Amino acid sequence: MIKIFMMFILLLLPLSACNNEKPRPEGDAVPMEISQLDSDAVEAVKQTGRQLFVNHHIKGSNIYIECFVPNFIFTDERGQKVNGEGYLNLYVDGKKTDEIHTAAFIIKGLDKGTHTISLELLHNDSTKYHLKKTWNVSVE
Repeated sequence: MIKIFMMFILLLLPLSACNNEKPRPEGDAVPMEISQLDSDAVEAVKQTGRQLFVNHHIKGSNIYIECFVPNFIFTDERGQKVNGEGYLNLYVDGKKTDEIHTAAFIIKGLDKGTHTISLELLHNDSTKYHLKKTWNVSVE
């Protein structure tokens, strides 16, 4: 009798685990803010309703930058103007230093001190989207 009862329990045990209820994460974790931008240092002109979001993190003399532009593709190729495609021009202390064709990149080896970083969004044919972000970073 005990063997039958144990077999019955062992058969029902897997059935009790089969349900559609998924556990919900516990806690009140809040995403970490990577950096704070001065509101007067951010410049964005919305001509097409497009927005440029930028996060940055300073580690040593390197600046890690991540950009997000909704409904936009960063391209490697120059060519015909296609709305929603293009690249970024990078300016450090007012001088154009690079063309950026990816959403995330690193500015390496900045000298100690305060620097002004600017990103400008352009079409494939180098015409402007009129979206630009500018902020200051302090390298210690």
